[in-house]
Amino acid sequence: MPAEQMLEIIMKYQEVDVGPDNWALPRGTFFDGAPLHILASGNPDPSNASGRRFALRPRRFRPNILVDTGSEAGRFIEDEWLNHALQIGRETEIAVTVPVVRCVMTTHSQEDLPRDLGLLRTVAKQHEALVGAYANVKTPGRIRIGDR
Repeated sequence: MPAEQMLEIIMKYQEVDVGPDNWALPRGTFFDGAPLHILASGNPDPSNASGRRFALRPRRFRPNILVDTGSEAGRFIEDEWLNHALQIGRETEIAVTVPVVRCVMTTHSQEDLPRDLGLLRTVAKQHEALVGAYANVKTPGRIRIGDR
């Protein structure tokens, strides 16, 4: 996806006053927009006109936090979290800021996941290449597996 098109999508959610040449990774991470990347387990399994389907495999999208929203959500629920705070466990609160525009990294093979060049194309057709959301820490605290 051309940088100009990505910028247009991102600007729907957040005003951006610098171009992609000025974007930088937060030190010590592979996330290019925020300290946290959050993903819901109940995202839909959309199909395109050719009938191709993609299965949402969290490892492909590399979230810091995977929220178990069940399998029945049927929508990209992270869209509803944008510009809201989420409480995780007893201590931690995060501010969900913008959706994540996906890149070619999601198509690479990983351990038992084969290379999937159609994945990104399908996500782009179904949801503007947006899967997951970036977030910032509002109230720091310990997050444990199984926290509500």
